[in-house]
Amino acid sequence: MGTTSYDEENKKSICTIAQCETRISGRPAGNLERHLRRKHAEEYADVCAQRDNMNVLSSSSSSSVTSTSSSPSTSSSSRASPATNRRKPARLIAIKMNWETLKKSAVTLCTVNGRPLSLFEDSGMRMLLDPILSAINLSSTGRERSMNRHNVAKYIAEEAQHVREQVKKEVEGKLVCIKIDTASRMDRRLLGVNIQYARAGTLVIRSITMLETCGSHTAEYIRDLVLKALQPFGISPGAIYTGTSDNGSNVKKAISLLGDVSRQELSSLEGPEDCPHHSFFNMPASERKEDLDDDADDDVLLRHLAETQSLGSSSTATLAGELDDDFEDDEDDDGLEEVEDTSAMAATEAVEDSLIPTQSIPIACSDCTSVQTALSGMGIKVVACAAHTLQLAIGDALKATPSTRAPLAKARTLVKALRKPLNAGRLKAKGQPKAILDVETRWNSTHAMLSRLLSLRQACDEISEEEEHQRNAKRRRTATTRLNATKNSDRCLPNLKPAEWDCIEAYCTSLEPAKIATMLFQREQLTVGDCYAAWLRCEEATKKLPSTLARNLVICMVSRRRELLKTEAFAPGIFMDPRYKGLLDPHDKATAMVFLEALWMRLNHHHQHQAGQVEDAALLDDPGVMDVEEDGEDALERLLRESDTPAAAPEQAKNISALLQDYWKWKRIDKDASVLEFWETKKSAHPELYALATVALSVPMTQVSVERTFSHLRQILSILRYNLSPSVINDIILVKCNAAFDAHNSV
Repeated sequence: MGTTSYDEENKKSICTIAQCETRISGRPAGNLERHLRRKHAEEYADVCAQRDNMNVLSSSSSSSVTSTSSSPSTSSSSRASPATNRRKPARLIAIKMNWETLKKSAVTLCTVNGRPLSLFEDSGMRMLLDPILSAINLSSTGRERSMNRHNVAKYIAEEAQHVREQVKKEVEGKLVCIKIDTASRMDRRLLGVNIQYARAGTLVIRSITMLETCGSHTAEYIRDLVLKALQPFGISPGAIYTGTSDNGSNVKKAISLLGDVSRQELSSLEGPEDCPHHSFFNMPASERKEDLDDDADDDVLLRHLAETQSLGSSSTATLAGELDDDFEDDEDDDGLEEVEDTSAMAATEAVEDSLIPTQSIPIACSDCTSVQTALSGMGIKVVACAAHTLQLAIGDALKATPSTRAPLAKARTLVKALRKPLNAGRLKAKGQPKAILDVETRWNSTHAMLSRLLSLRQACDEISEEEEHQRNAKRRRTATTRLNATKNSDRCLPNLKPAEWDCIEAYCTSLEPAKIATMLFQREQLTVGDCYAAWLRCEEATKKLPSTLARNLVICMVSRRRELLKTEAFAPGIFMDPRYKGLLDPHDKATAMVFLEALWMRLNHHHQHQAGQVEDAALLDDPGVMDVEEDGEDALERLLRESDTPAAAPEQAKNISALLQDYWKWKRIDKDASVLEFWETKKSAHPELYALATVALSVPMTQVSVERTFSHLRQILSILRYNLSPSVINDIILVKCNAAFDAHNSV
């Protein structure tokens, strides 16, 4: 401004008017102007006049800039009365904005920030938008842009479609896991579906749908809704590894029905029935017996005798030699009658009967063992939510401990009394927080209520003492007053007795490890091993507590843990976690290895099918290739190339079995290490084990992410957005939740 100097060393501006030498921090013009207005009125009036003259010159040279100029008389008057408040002239500002940025900000407001679509009809928002839209329309040569509630809904739909295409590209060629749950909000029932898979050393969670349901939540209805939700993302039932839900029977059955669809889809793509030996062993028992009686199938019998592991090698060779001799005699004698050896025939019939399997799973077919192993691993495995399973265990323990019911009921009555306006005001005056009322069906809310109540124990005792003093004062008055005091005695705070307080404290102490485990279960980066370790830690911590509730809880947790271990996908997840694989007993280890071998075959099957689809699409897109195939030359080459794949499958199965055996001998890694990052380091050295680990460890042990998605409904389905259509709700959830997951997963 010409009235200051700047000290570079001390970073301060120094006023030079009339040797003022006031030091002002930095170089902000506002601070200097404020100093002139307060300390140097005449100089401030001169500065204002100079600025007004500059505004007049600027407005004459450019029509886009408008300002108010002061006349000489006004300047002289302002110089005469510098204390007069001057209103700053209106000035236009330049901002960097384009249409795409403006559209993205509108979508973010209505999805991530949860603002209603009617926001763009508000007068204040129009004051901001209209000048920006006018400038954008002036600078653009296309159609005129506009922004209102209807257009913003279209922009949200476009962004949601972009998210669908992105997710579809991410999951292409992968086995994914799904999570299903239902909820209701504002008299509307919704079905939420999330998918989860491992990528680059982290678990990726995607919310794919939030469908409004209109029918009864039967298993068949939920199955159809899930199939409808998967279609836009290109996820077929055959690409689903597991389905996680709470212990609702309808949702669990729906996942089982999805598994049936998955098995039908995958079995129709890979045909083990094409193998004659495989078809033979898949026949009904009566048909297999008839075929074994025919001489034409004796070679089939011999082949299976040699391959059957249930018979010893020596006995198999002996019996095979006897049968070969019989066949040679039949050919040489030309129909001459043979002498029947009843003992030999009886032995042969016994062996034939032993070769007819009674189970539906074929055995001893070396050409199809690998395919059948893969088929046995197909389908969608049902996974129970670990957090909900723990809640059921706690519920069982509370039912087995009836001594906690009466103190809990009295504590709930005390909390209701503390939440009344009079007592709530007393707590606020004492600087205490408000009491929390629980939801009786949720133990964690009961634990929170009792923990808060324990922190208010001293305040409750003080309030009770104050009321006791008031009652004693009333008793010293007239009989009428004592009568009134008796009538109002039921309004006193129903405080607990010391024994009841001790019971409440023991309740909270007993459930504290379970509360910690529940918080661990709510993590998004939760693998099967992490879940199992948190469960075991909870058991060990609870064992150390002396209360009856703690002892009953340990018993219930052990029982529920056995149910978790029965989940088909649980033991393989522990097996592929080098931190906790040693916790498996021999039976669970053997079960996990068999399952992982089947999973390996399923992965190969899935990748081959995906490659075949890509190749078919390329052939359809290239008419020249089709013309060559019509001539027969390239079609034959393609047929030969496809015929090579089944022959390599048995050797792959043997290799993966040996790799799993070698992996079991690996040293345990630190329990605090990230198992997904560990397998990323093994991706190049052990690609087969890496492929198995990324699938086995991606199993979601809870459906907490779906419940977290439902929590967004408080913003989306509010009283201001009650009439949103189901499609708009689904689009908003899709954009909002996947943006949140990207932020957490750093995708």
